Amino acid sequence: MIGVFDSGHGGLTVLRALAASLPEERFVYLGDHAYAPYGMRSDTEIYQLTRRRVKDLIDRGCGLVIIACNTASAIALRRLQQEWLPGYAPTCRILGVFVPMVEALTDQSWYVQGPSPYAPKQQAKTIGIFATRRTVESKAYPEEVKRRLRSVSVIQQACPRLVEAIEEGLSDDLITRGVARY
Repeated sequence: MIGVFDSGHGGLTVLRALAASLPEERFVYLGDHAYAPYGMRSDTEIYQLTRRRVKDLIDRGCGLVIIACNTASAIALRRLQQEWLPGYAPTCRILGVFVPMVEALTDQSWYVQGPSPYAPKQQAKTIGIFATRRTVESKAYPEEVKRRLRSVSVIQQACPRLVEAIEEGLSDDLITRGVARY
């Protein structure tokens, strides 16, 4: 069974994509509405909340947990994988949306640590990241993008209302117009 976790219900898009790709698999979704949004919390709070929710999913029988929350993925994922999971549930795995996002932004595998000879010929000169305040402050995206594409400029903008707009189910058009204000 695969568990999908987000601080709200924005991760349902990840769940839908997984369910479409893996129709024989069983899924459990956990949205932590009681503590959402995570983007205004400290690193310690984000780590503790994320660990608690991942533990809940593992305790329900999930052998794989996907952290569909960008903030939790950027702040807590690596530490959970390296420090907590080996002692708690060594046969389970935790993945997050951070790695696929960096791969999509750079058009490179996560395991490429530097400019790839296979990088696309038409490469963006600037990449914009709209995220929660904590995701922006973590600098996780610029660090990983620059590690792979040194010539690209990464501009980040905290969009505190973005999470609320997604959680409220606003249309993509309204969300795009809201982000344009930043």
